[in-house]
Amino acid sequence: MILYRYFFKNLLFSILSLSAIFIGILLLTQSLRFVEIVIAHSDASIFKNLFKFFSFLLPDIIALILPFSLVFSVLFIYNRLLWDRELTIMRAIGMSNLKIALPAIGLGLIVAICILALNIFILPHSTKNLKDLEHSLKESTSISIVKEGEFNNFPGLTVYVREKSKNGEVYGIFAYAQPSQKPGYILIAEKGFLEKDPGSGISLFLYNGIRQETNEKTEKQNTLYFKQTIVSLKPEKKSEATRSRKTGEFSLKELFNPDPTKFTKLDILKMRIEGHSRLITPFLSLAYSLIAVTVLLLRSFRRTGFIVRIIITCCGVLFLQIFSLILINLSTKIPGLIFVLYSIIFLIIAVSFYFLKKINYFSDLFKLRKPRIESK
Repeated sequence: MILYRYFFKNLLFSILSLSAIFIGILLLTQSLRFVEIVIAHSDASIFKNLFKFFSFLLPDIIALILPFSLVFSVLFIYNRLLWDRELTIMRAIGMSNLKIALPAIGLGLIVAICILALNIFILPHSTKNLKDLEHSLKESTSISIVKEGEFNNFPGLTVYVREKSKNGEVYGIFAYAQPSQKPGYILIAEKGFLEKDPGSGISLFLYNGIRQETNEKTEKQNTLYFKQTIVSLKPEKKSEATRSRKTGEFSLKELFNPDPTKFTKLDILKMRIEGHSRLITPFLSLAYSLIAVTVLLLRSFRRTGFIVRIIITCCGVLFLQIFSLILINLSTKIPGLIFVLYSIIFLIIAVSFYFLKKINYFSDLFKLRKPRIESK
């Protein structure tokens, strides 16, 4: 039908435009996490890694942005059609509220299916690749991010440098090393530099300094003067397989069928809640769309505008989003609450369909009574 194509085209253009704007803003804010890495590395590989970072982060941002872009699109398009009296004409030719709302419902269903596909097939792999990339970048670039005049924390070492040159040399070094299963010690040196050795990990080269270490038995300080020394800061880089995986990196099958020998009961419960969350949260998009279109269509045109209805819709959507997050988090303690969320979402969808189908105007519930004619 031509009217449906007209509705759907406007809604689709609006949601794509809003999503592109929101995605650009979020990608820009997330990229700030790697500004220091870009500055510290002038080679071309860092831009390749940043491109990978954006690619892996994009599915998560899309799944986050689409429901809210859908709500704003429905509010904007239907509010404009109400102001232009186009919906009044559609009602005049016999279209019910349910038929008028079908484009918004259809787009909400498409968004829900897209988010469901992202949650099941794409997000686990992109999240895993993102964590692996972030881990490898931190491993390879942490030695280059040493700020002068600040305490720089590394695994097993805290370093303070007074001055740093462009070629990577540092001057006025104070460091406290805390090796695993060994007593800590203090290093003070005139100058030095950090270097990554693929064979031995990260090494700190120091020149003209002292090393102070407290004897645990005698509780006396031992001082050693040196002209040159090398300190190994961390062991050889761990393989990606040894990195602990987060719940967001597991597939849906792994979340619902975890290995009880590898995970605790609490971890298994969290994994199953994560699996239910991936299945139910896409239908929030359909619920948001129905809330928006139902609130806008249940009353006829008013010259005073629709700001109250828009505020009610935004508050309703925000409340449902917050309430769903609370239930998901509490489900790790009370597992049955996740099924309450299922019930609430599908109840909202059913109630919205009921009002769209049964009531043409909300004002029909408050029809004016016919005036009485009093007999003399």
